[in-house]
Amino acid sequence: MKSCPTGQTYRKSYTRKGTRRVAGRYIRSQTRYGEALKPNRTRFRGFRKSNRVLRVCPNGFIKRASYVRYTKKGKHSLVPEQCIRNIGAPGKGLRSGPGIGKLRKGELAKFGYKNVLSMSVGARHAALAKAIEAYGSLGVWRKLNAVSVYTRRTSPGASAVFKSDMDWIRAKFGIKAF
Repeated sequence: MKSCPTGQTYRKSYTRKGTRRVAGRYIRSQTRYGEALKPNRTRFRGFRKSNRVLRVCPNGFIKRASYVRYTKKGKHSLVPEQCIRNIGAPGKGLRSGPGIGKLRKGELAKFGYKNVLSMSVGARHAALAKAIEAYGSLGVWRKLNAVSVYTRRTSPGASAVFKSDMDWIRAKFGIKAF
């Protein structure tokens, strides 16, 4: 496939409402990252597959995927898939897909938005204003929304801070793509 024009991404063709066919074409990209992230499986090379597979977890537990732990010296080891306690809401879960998706770590931290529970309101807002220049208000709002949703049950205090910052962005900048 040819490379996409700048600021655009290719949308595959699909069928809508039964028989109507929509052709694939280039559309305006709504993200600053270009193409979607693909899972990187190369880190599992060299490890036996049988060490990574877990069949069933007991009631009240869910599977945590296997991953590779790296040390500062560059050594790596496989952490196998394990059953961990389910702290999610009853009846909820990721049945059909990845939910919000994987978070990109450190994108707001490089603007100074880190350790939000110990930061002052002014410092948080200054860091977010810098991030909005780079990602747009909609992009930063979505990042905060994702972190707020993911930390709602594990860290309710931090989730409330993210929620208040989302409200500040909506009031101050509005929510627009670019």
